[in-house]
Amino acid sequence: MQEAVTGGNYGNNPYLNINFLNDQFTEAMKAQEKTAILAVISAKRATIASKGNTLRTALHQQSTEMKNLTSNTLTAGIKEGLLGKAADAADEYLTHTIKKPDLQSPIKGG
Repeated sequence: MQEAVTGGNYGNNPYLNINFLNDQFTEAMKAQEKTAILAVISAKRATIASKGNTLRTALHQQSTEMKNLTSNTLTAGIKEGLLGKAADAADEYLTHTIKKPDLQSPIKGG
């Protein structure tokens, strides 16, 4: 009777061996936990990628706005204050020399 309480061998029958069943249960729980962790990681990666795409779009838009500011708005304002070759040089510099900023997302993979 002592053998039944302590989870005895019962003639190597895997359906009656408590230790064997506990080991199987533990392994199944480990596999389930691993699957859950991988699902959480996958969801977080998708969220990060989505934020990266949103940020990349916003940075591109901001870069375009910055270039437009120097090419159009600032040039028009400077032309009013300068005359002749100085105005032409300022216009040339602001519209052709200054390039559109290359704003990069700090989020990798996004």
